[in-house]
Amino acid sequence: MHKNHTAGTGRQRLGVDFGTGSTVAAIRDESGRIHIQDFPGWSHPFPAEIMESAIPRIPSQILYTDTGNRSIGAAVLPDGTSPAGIVRWLRHYILENSTVQVPAGSGRMTGYRNAGSDFLTALLTSTPCNSTGTTEVVFSVPVDAPEHYSAWLCAVATAAGFSAPFLIDEPCAAATGYGLQISPGSLFLMIDFHADGLDIALVTPEEFSDYAGGMYSRVLGKVHEDTGGSVIDGWIVQDVLNRNRLDETDPRVARILPLIRCEAGRAREALVMNMEAEIRVIDPGLGFSVTALVSRSDFCRILQERGLFAAINRAMDRALSGAGIRENGEERITAVLMIGECSAIPCIQDAVKQRWGTKVHCNHPVDAIARGAAAANPETCESNRIRNDYAIRHWDPVAREYRYRFIVRNGARYPSAGQVARFIISGAYDGQAYLGIPLWEISTAGHDPHGHLELVSTGRGGMQIAGPAPDPIPAMRPVLVNERQPTLLHASPPAQKGEPRFELTFFLDRQGYLCLTARDLLTGQMVKRDAQVFRLN
Repeated sequence: MHKNHTAGTGRQRLGVDFGTGSTVAAIRDESGRIHIQDFPGWSHPFPAEIMESAIPRIPSQILYTDTGNRSIGAAVLPDGTSPAGIVRWLRHYILENSTVQVPAGSGRMTGYRNAGSDFLTALLTSTPCNSTGTTEVVFSVPVDAPEHYSAWLCAVATAAGFSAPFLIDEPCAAATGYGLQISPGSLFLMIDFHADGLDIALVTPEEFSDYAGGMYSRVLGKVHEDTGGSVIDGWIVQDVLNRNRLDETDPRVARILPLIRCEAGRAREALVMNMEAEIRVIDPGLGFSVTALVSRSDFCRILQERGLFAAINRAMDRALSGAGIRENGEERITAVLMIGECSAIPCIQDAVKQRWGTKVHCNHPVDAIARGAAAANPETCESNRIRNDYAIRHWDPVAREYRYRFIVRNGARYPSAGQVARFIISGAYDGQAYLGIPLWEISTAGHDPHGHLELVSTGRGGMQIAGPAPDPIPAMRPVLVNERQPTLLHASPPAQKGEPRFELTFFLDRQGYLCLTARDLLTGQMVKRDAQVFRLN
């Protein structure tokens, strides 16, 4: 069984769980100990029954003022009010690549990417472990996160001064945060019960390979329910009003209903640690008040009456059924991982344990992912390795067929320690002004001949070999990936046929881009320096 690669000594590492509703940051120190980072004024403490102290969470929100200032996290809502112009659900809209514009103060507008960058940059630059610029940062990402989201996270981290941004998917981070061993074939049932809904997914880590890259997960079955923390808060409000013989249509209630909902949310969180919580809202203008004492038994009764526990079991059944696992196959489940703020509710934990017993892990529902990101060795993080082969295609005039010169192999780490390839290209005809660099993605590895190759650029942007021919590679499905954004080298003066003209060197940057430096051998000038050619997968 493959064990998690966690280190006991070494560099500091920051793990960031940038969530739709809230963000949690964990720091692994040089001794290997992990603690959750507090951001005074920005963090909102979440109670943790079995922990020594509350877990600091930063609400994922930002507010731009007309004076040019920005408030983030809990500082946006210091008194429980809801000022206009708050930008929320940042991750959701960034994942969707939304083009919607949001208020940025003084009549200005900005996009969710910019707002998310401002939010994360404020957090990243405020962490004490970032003072040296050498600390590693690992972000958790959803399993199905699009490429642009991962690239955006890495760009934000790099701009904030982190020299080594890495990524890990959320299931692997949660399992690591709960101290579990991860191996191919494991089956984790993820119960993510958050403010906006309930997501249950059966996931499995993909095959681990030191050559092909680190562990990452595949979703086998997934179910979403709209019932989340905000819906539960509404149920608490209804129960409190019923006990006070009031109704939402009452004008006195309508005036303070948002405050009652806010108090219900605070009570839901307080009942994680306390046996009872008081709800008290007063309207000083009318001298009207709504009060109630909500106990844990009251809370469990509310959830039972609303059918929540049965709904959770039905959702689990659908997720397992979607993965092809029937009731007699549930013993195959390795562990049940509970995350999200509603997964901290004791009676919800008890309901899940009633079905799954000791397989349930629920003692770090709001910080397991951040802990796992901080604990995970970046070498096992999925997104810092290349999954496919990439090559330059050239024409072999002797064999009269196309061959490939590999530049980057499946499993290559990025950023690269140095050059990943070097070769020289020559003109295909007299007076050639532009020489092209066609890059092909290949899913099946072939034979990689070592040693220097000289290629000739053809008049149509292709490549032709000028030197010893490598062996042909096996059948595959190569795809030209930079056809829409070709990389062209301008030869001035124009190249002559067969004349070695450009020396090319390639490396991989922190975001996984293949980067090119090209030197004109005739003039000695650099025509491109560290130019991004294509982001590799």
